[in-house]
Amino acid sequence: MLVKLTDAKAATTRNGFVEGLLRVPAPLRLTMTYDQGKEMAHHKELAAATGIQVYFADPHAPWQRGSNENTNGLLRQYLPKGADLSEFDQAHLDGIAAALNSRPRKRHAYASPDEVFDALLDKVANADHAEKAPVFPSKLESALVSVGSQFGQVLAAIGQHEVALMVLDEAAAAAEKLQYWQQVTEIRELQEKIRAEIRVMESSAD
Repeated sequence: MLVKLTDAKAATTRNGFVEGLLRVPAPLRLTMTYDQGKEMAHHKELAAATGIQVYFADPHAPWQRGSNENTNGLLRQYLPKGADLSEFDQAHLDGIAAALNSRPRKRHAYASPDEVFDALLDKVANADHAEKAPVFPSKLESALVSVGSQFGQVLAAIGQHEVALMVLDEAAAAAEKLQYWQQVTEIRELQEKIRAEIRVMESSAD
């Protein structure tokens, strides 16, 4: 997602990000990691308006937001450094975002970000019908192993334990099919920790 801002003021940034982030379905609107730019001075208001948790990388530590830095590099293919961004309207930015999100990525086993996103969204939408959960396309299986466990941990951290278990089931199944036995063990151990947390909460409620 790319959002056109008229200036770099904190209020403008907040409003633009709120409008853009609210287009993302709530179950997948979880976190964002920003640099130390002063344009994010209203990050608490942004978090309150969207439900997203905002994190900040340490100064001079771009590796703490590697996906952002990688995407910035890809954007330079469309928006060269030094380009006058005021010349590009929102429709043009939307076209760039669509091109990037439909591009296969090695880290997703050459599935596109759109495909991975849609697959995860489909799983969340069917959380109450896990037995009928659709099968992931085979080319997404490796991608699911790499992102599924991370997504499951995030869901568990915000209290979505049942959805987290379902996402992790899919990740474990994909790992088993690919014979990634170490990942299978790690995912199953994570599921046991989540189930333990659920039992503790249930006993506390009683």
